[in-house]
Amino acid sequence: TSLKSENSTEKDSTTRCTFLINIEASGELNYWSLKNVADMAFALPNKEINILVQWHLGKDLAWRFLIEHKNLKLISCLSAGENIVTELVDSIKWAVNDYPAEHYCWIWWNHGFGILDPHLVENSSTGFYWEAEVDDISAECTNGACPLRGILFDDDSKTYLTNSQMVEVLKETTENVLHGKKLDILGADCCKMAMFEVDYQIK
Repeated sequence: TSLKSENSTEKDSTTRCTFLINIEASGELNYWSLKNVADMAFALPNKEINILVQWHLGKDLAWRFLIEHKNLKLISCLSAGENIVTELVDSIKWAVNDYPAEHYCWIWWNHGFGILDPHLVENSSTGFYWEAEVDDISAECTNGACPLRGILFDDDSKTYLTNSQMVEVLKETTENVLHGKKLDILGADCCKMAMFEVDYQIK
């Protein structure tokens, strides 16, 4: 549940665009997430655009901010790491309901493996790491299962958004959050996500 929340009736429904960036920065990505958020805060102000961030820095908490010029306005603090589908859908609901606009853009920020479906490898000396199948043309499907994709890796819960979960999130967003409309932009600020196979799932 939120520790603090703003009144949605105060928002300007004529805003041209609302950007939501979901940052999964558990593990070694903390530094780069801080840098990216600071860069957003130093962008030139534009009253027609809302820039929102749901930022998971690790453990079981995520923070929601409204990014203003040279300022981060804390909106709420939530529990995180339990169900990535629910968390993503809840974040876009927050953006649409509390910061209504003509257009909606959603960015997912983290590591990416493209069409490859990585698995967790435990290591007694280094902890764990994510490993995918060989990323070349010789990689074959085994037992009828072909490599898929991964994004939004949570190093604390050791989970990520799978291919089928991505479809579930976008279906729920289109049907129940945007009520039949589509996102104007869906972006992935992570490796290997600009693939035809990933685009097909988004379609």
